[in-house]
Amino acid sequence: MEFLAIDGAIGEGGGQILRTSLTLSALLGKPVKITNIRAGRQQPGLKRQHLTAIQALAKITDADVSGATEGSQSISFCPKKIKHGEFEFDIGSAGSTMLVFQAVLPVLLSAEKESRVTLIGGTHVPFAPTFDYVKSVFLPTLGIDTELEMKRPGFYPKGGGVVEARIAPINLAGVKLRIGSNKGPAKARITSANLPDEVVRREWQTLLSAKINDVEITRIEADSPGNAILVYSGSTGSSNLGKIGYKAEDVAKDCVETFEKYCANNANVDPYLADQLLVYKYLAEPDAAELNPVEKIKHYETNESIIKLFLEK
Repeated sequence: MEFLAIDGAIGEGGGQILRTSLTLSALLGKPVKITNIRAGRQQPGLKRQHLTAIQALAKITDADVSGATEGSQSISFCPKKIKHGEFEFDIGSAGSTMLVFQAVLPVLLSAEKESRVTLIGGTHVPFAPTFDYVKSVFLPTLGIDTELEMKRPGFYPKGGGVVEARIAPINLAGVKLRIGSNKGPAKARITSANLPDEVVRREWQTLLSAKINDVEITRIEADSPGNAILVYSGSTGSSNLGKIGYKAEDVAKDCVETFEKYCANNANVDPYLADQLLVYKYLAEPDAAELNPVEKIKHYETNESIIKLFLEK
């Protein structure tokens, strides 16, 4: 059996190379060998979050897998038939549930029947899309019949968040991206866990002073205290996380300023959403909506190069 060889050190050398490769391997039925996994990171190799994505896609496709151990920098993945059903995947840390969700979503969209997935881990963590972003920006732009609900938030360091998804199948070639305008009034969501109400009040007042009047506030218990803000309009969103020593006003102010930067120069999507939609754009019909971010991040360029490798072979 011929395996497509992927060098995990190309481009920015991060975990997205692994996730995109496994997703496309599962979708296209192409066995893959990935080496130098996360070579561009300070601690290379597989972490729990990456292992969970591998295990999830292996279960969904009955794949034969080798090398999937913590710290491994090389794996082989040979998928079989895509299955639907009820699945639960526990990262066992504050690793991002949303990155795992985005890895399995295109595959389960290609299953014969509806699936339900429970993910346990981090919901609002650094270097990953937050639950709020995925629900309010990513999924509406994708325009598919998928429901996402957060039962419990998960912040660093303990995680423990619980997210449930219902995913109805669709022909990916027929996906029509619904690029929403970012020129209308912006909205915001504040998520706070185990923190004083004063933190939320100060963030809310800062958002109001920036003329963001539609603010949804969620106060909820979690295993670790945490705070997150999403500012969004159409297919453009900016997320920011609070942390010790970071003033509540600055968390909100910085989030707004980043959002405004993303809306500049007639951009119709933020740079991170453009990256997250690439798989769907390449698998959709040729008239798929054009992605026009204010800038193309290195992550986007690396992701695109991986997709092209799969589609050219």
